[in-house]
Amino acid sequence: MNLKKNLALVAALAMTATVFAGCTKTGGEEPVDTTAGGNDPVATDPAAPADTGDTFTVMSWNDEVPVKWGEKVYVADKGLPEGVTYNPVNFGVGGGEATPYFQNYMESGEDLDVFALEADFALTFLNSSYAGTLADVGISADEFANAYDYTMAIGTVDGVLKAVSMQSCPGVYAYRTDLADSYLGVKSPDEMQALVKDWDTYLDTAAKVKEASGGKCTMSVALGGLWQVFSAAREQDWVVDNKFVVTDEVKEFLELSKTLADNGYIDTNAKTWDASWYGRGQDGTTMGMFTCAWGLEGCILIDAAGGVDGPSYGLWNITEGPAGWYWGGTWLAVSSTTDNPNLAADFIRYFCADTDTMTHFAEATGTFVNNKEAVKNIVANGGYANPLLGGQDSYAYFAPAADNVPAMNIGEYDGTIKSALNPVMVDYATGKYASIDDAIKAFTDNVQAALPNLNW
Repeated sequence: MNLKKNLALVAALAMTATVFAGCTKTGGEEPVDTTAGGNDPVATDPAAPADTGDTFTVMSWNDEVPVKWGEKVYVADKGLPEGVTYNPVNFGVGGGEATPYFQNYMESGEDLDVFALEADFALTFLNSSYAGTLADVGISADEFANAYDYTMAIGTVDGVLKAVSMQSCPGVYAYRTDLADSYLGVKSPDEMQALVKDWDTYLDTAAKVKEASGGKCTMSVALGGLWQVFSAAREQDWVVDNKFVVTDEVKEFLELSKTLADNGYIDTNAKTWDASWYGRGQDGTTMGMFTCAWGLEGCILIDAAGGVDGPSYGLWNITEGPAGWYWGGTWLAVSSTTDNPNLAADFIRYFCADTDTMTHFAEATGTFVNNKEAVKNIVANGGYANPLLGGQDSYAYFAPAADNVPAMNIGEYDGTIKSALNPVMVDYATGKYASIDDAIKAFTDNVQAALPNLNW
């Protein structure tokens, strides 16, 4: 790998691209000249067949992987073998909308070598005949010893590694430093952590914020972000033996949501990904919000600040919050129909296993990479002073948060089931159901309508 050229390219990338999963935004940059690569030879792995394709196709729901990673970093740095054309495929949609686009493309029989997946729908494709195993292209799980455990668990199906992630997306509680000082006397992230260390303490702090602000400021905004914390703690899949199972986390979350709403500690009118959500981060009416690593890069917190020139840009800090959790991420899988297995393997290793590449990428963009050695290097070099956080070193807080992400189960229907809960959580919190049992029944009914093929 040409590290000098790679570093220059990745530094340039910091101005035009960041890696974030779950956002619906797509880039509009002009493509770089893909003929300027180093044309470094791709090593042939004896465990993989020879490359025979004249097109190398990388697909995702948006342009992050195929364009901003693949075209503007990998192809520009390494080049492609002579006679091979790069084909980026992106659908310009959010991760939650990707499944039918992926299915239609894969069923069409069009060329496909590598594709990106989000956790909520990963198993839909990793369990299908469209995804090969990484061993098929000569990649061993041992090559990812530096990856965080939960990311490897998500990419492993029945003990077989089928996808790996460049990112780790640990969750944190982000808060306004000016409001924390004014209403709580908090001067540092560690002081704030002591006030949100568990859910009982979080509720006590929410009461203090409400009183100190005269009811003008809530502790958090929108229930959707709060649900991500609870959903990441699930130890059991939603579907067991083809039967839907309502886990304990649902009841605990609904009860907490009702308490927050009844006491005015959260804004039930704010909707995730909506201006009502972001606006609260700018006008001083919320102390904070639950976000994750990619939420500092291209959506959530930066939008809540109003952008780089926004009213609260630079006024935020992060701390670990009440529990370890994660939100989203991007996994790379190899197509079972790839005709360029060695090139596919090189592409995946470059972004998901190469410590040098991942270190440089993180230093340039602030992305929290899925490589403990790279994280160690960055922390040793002083971390990453994030301007959105007023210069706070985001790595100093994401690193322990990533270590605390619990082992959990994901399933094929996670995205569908989460969507089925969204209206119920708000309706229960605002008193539209007489009891929690009624709310859970409504949730179950929504799931049944969406997934009638389960054993009901």
